[in-house]
Amino acid sequence: MSRTQFGKIVYSALCDRPLGSLTKRELELMLVDASINAGLVKASPAEIAQTFQLGLAKSHGYLTDLALRLPTLNDVEGVNLLQAALKQAEVTPDNKYLTMPLNDAKLRIWLERKLSIQQLHQGESLRRELVKITPAALCKVLDSTQGLGKPYLALKTLAKQFDKETWFIAAKSRWKPETPWSDALKNVIIGRVCTVMSATVSHVIGLTIA
Repeated sequence: MSRTQFGKIVYSALCDRPLGSLTKRELELMLVDASINAGLVKASPAEIAQTFQLGLAKSHGYLTDLALRLPTLNDVEGVNLLQAALKQAEVTPDNKYLTMPLNDAKLRIWLERKLSIQQLHQGESLRRELVKITPAALCKVLDSTQGLGKPYLALKTLAKQFDKETWFIAAKSRWKPETPWSDALKNVIIGRVCTVMSATVSHVIGLTIA
């Protein structure tokens, strides 16, 4: 069924425009996109690279080009994907920065645009999927996210996981309904900030969607 669907998607795409007008790159993107939409391959750089015998850089390029043709993530969608990435990815902290892989092209595009709007440093990388960012910049992204509640909403739920940690003991007296993310998480040590941020965002997002 997946291969039948792939054939239908490719045929429909070919009939939408003159065949002679399609470049090699456009044909490649069409085939990768049809493979993803038919369920033959996941929109993952590693799986695209393995399936089509490519290098990771090229598979990232395909996924980025495809993501740029889709509607931009709204803020709640972007933050939801970001908190999942913070929970699942290997995040390496140093004295000031967090370095993390972001393999979802839609998420990376959303985050880059949010950082640009806030006039924040957009990171540096040897590979396109690697993001280097400060916890303060991440908090500013959360503060600028439309439709996202304040961290105070998650306070009671967080007690189950963090009740004995120093930052949480302070948070119970310091967090107010209007406290922004940048103030709420500024005292969390950099080695714990991703865990705390992911858990807090997850609870707040759940309340927002509900």
